[in-house]
Amino acid sequence: MVVLFDVDRTLLSGNCTAALAKALASAGVVPRSAVASLAVQQLLYRLKRRSFPALMGRTYRLIQGCEITRVEECAERVVHDVIAPTIYPEAAARIAMHRGRGDQVVLASAAPAVVIERVARCVGVSAVLATEFERIGPRFGPVKAPPAYGAGKLELAGRAGLLDAGPPHVYTDHAEDWAMVLVSGFATFVNPTAQVIQDARRDGIAHEVVRWGDAPRFSSMLSPLDR
Repeated sequence: MVVLFDVDRTLLSGNCTAALAKALASAGVVPRSAVASLAVQQLLYRLKRRSFPALMGRTYRLIQGCEITRVEECAERVVHDVIAPTIYPEAAARIAMHRGRGDQVVLASAAPAVVIERVARCVGVSAVLATEFERIGPRFGPVKAPPAYGAGKLELAGRAGLLDAGPPHVYTDHAEDWAMVLVSGFATFVNPTAQVIQDARRDGIAHEVVRWGDAPRFSSMLSPLDR
């Protein structure tokens, strides 16, 4: 069975892209004003005054034009220092359970692949579906279509053959993944809103609801040498 595991607010309590943006600003790769503007857009999204595609578009433009090696260096540091400690221990245990059963676990996120690939290493996962960028010489170019959210995430899963073996088990926290939820054989909703649960019942989605975040902090599977 294929298990598609969302990342932000599902695998971990934080936001990968926001953490990466702050790291890029701290390293002088992008202006601090651009990161502050992005934080405002994230607030407007939470207040339902910005759409998810609009928010992610602003996020991706922050990375376009940046030197690839500098972004990779920042991604490596921020995953080790900031993101890995926010991984839910319960999520890491679920992933270990699925891997033990022989399931194919794939981290699926709208965030840039440059950060999600490194998050995947923390939980022993090798496959990711994430937003990719063109590479123009030493710099990141535009986003490769489609970005990995909404119907785009479903399209990428189809391209990768992840739907060929039957309906996947989907882990997610929010309605932006509903295209994946609708084709799932079973959905695990992590700390969902009441609206997500209501929508699942309306659409007849076989599901469970879990509340994660009370267990002790997660210890990354990366060895000291990897760090």
